[in-house]
Amino acid sequence: MKINFVLPGTGIAGGIRVVFKYANRLSQRGHDVKIIYPVVPPRMDREWTDYRSRITQFLGTIKRVVRSNSVDWFDVEVELVPIPTIAPNAISLVEFFIPDADITIATSWETSYLVASLGESKGKKVYFVQHYEIWKTWNDERSWERVGRLASEPDQYPIEMKEITPPNKEARREKELVDQSYSLPLSKITISKWLEELLKNKVRV
Repeated sequence: MKINFVLPGTGIAGGIRVVFKYANRLSQRGHDVKIIYPVVPPRMDREWTDYRSRITQFLGTIKRVVRSNSVDWFDVEVELVPIPTIAPNAISLVEFFIPDADITIATSWETSYLVASLGESKGKKVYFVQHYEIWKTWNDERSWERVGRLASEPDQYPIEMKEITPPNKEARREKELVDQSYSLPLSKITISKWLEELLKNKVRV
């Protein structure tokens, strides 16, 4: 089977490590696996007038070009395929660089929009949900105080975070994009019980 994993980047992160492990193991089982990643990852939760974000992107792009399509922090055994960007409005340019496959898997909310826009030649479209990626809300102390008033048990806090209004405009934009990503026409998979409950009971996918 030909399998594409689409990552938002190849930097050090727990979710990216998980995908690398899955890709290696699937390859060891005889599948043709490729990891797709953007040379210039867009910050879709920010405006293009956010100059700090643009500078960060520029420096990150230079670093990726210098590294010459390699990952130095994990032993990746499958082919890495760089594409210009994961911005869905550039799909006509990007799709040319993505190999045809039997299945193409989004691995984050950013990549879900691109994968949902791909044509039939890229195979079945799947969304691997590894977390509820509202990072700016998770990192806000007031949000945790509010969710504590909604949930009686700590193990319900992550699920009830869906009901929390983020603390600022940027966090609200991020949450809006994450929530909307779950409504895209993609098959959802996850390995977490609380994420399964979130998707079924809060998002109702």
